[in-house]
Amino acid sequence: MVNPANGEKRDAPEYSLDAIRRLAESGHVEYRGKKIRRDVAELRFNLDDVLDCLQKLQSHHFAHSIWYESFPRWHDVYKPVYRARDGRTINLYIKLRLNRDCVVIQLCSFHD
Repeated sequence: MVNPANGEKRDAPEYSLDAIRRLAESGHVEYRGKKIRRDVAELRFNLDDVLDCLQKLQSHHFAHSIWYESFPRWHDVYKPVYRARDGRTINLYIKLRLNRDCVVIQLCSFHD
């Protein structure tokens, strides 16, 4: 199998939205990278807010999947409009992948 080119995008999600919601409901989420913790904190979100947002993702929030040579797996990108618990409406950019066993959501980006 030939891997896609770095930065290649496609219009179909790699991961099941039902699986994403189920894993979020169970709290099976990990932050990947240094920047994501800061981005979540800047939104004034805690883990419960992140989990709530992931559980509310809908198919129309899906933007694209993208491939990276530095981490040769597809990453799904979602762009939901989320109503935070404090009443703010936030246009989010969420990039995620599931781990190889599909038992953990690995959040790579979560910001406005």
